[in-house]
Amino acid sequence: MRTISVSILEYLGKVEDGVLVLIGVVHNKIYYEATFFYTEKDMILTISEELEEVIGEIKDHPEYTLIIKDLIKNVVPYDQMIDSIDPVDFARWVEGVYQEISEEEPEYIPSTEVKKFE
Repeated sequence: MRTISVSILEYLGKVEDGVLVLIGVVHNKIYYEATFFYTEKDMILTISEELEEVIGEIKDHPEYTLIIKDLIKNVVPYDQMIDSIDPVDFARWVEGVYQEISEEEPEYIPSTEVKKFE
């Protein structure tokens, strides 16, 4: 009997030349989230740290091959998806954005913030 089941939750979008998918993972009646990234030739399954603490490295799990087969069977094929999906909108998970200014690029400081020497 299998101890892990997976389901497609959401196609998050395109990242470079691949598709990033949010998946639901149930192990021993406990729900976890994971991601599945696939390209024309490669696949990467990334599980949460909480699930990894319970089952160990996913690639070493006896059901790993079955999990990958389930995912391949249920995702939209790469050649049908890659040109029809938007890039991942990471702003959903980011509260703010900062810009790192390189040493070669001077930082702009408004004149109202500049103190004069007397």
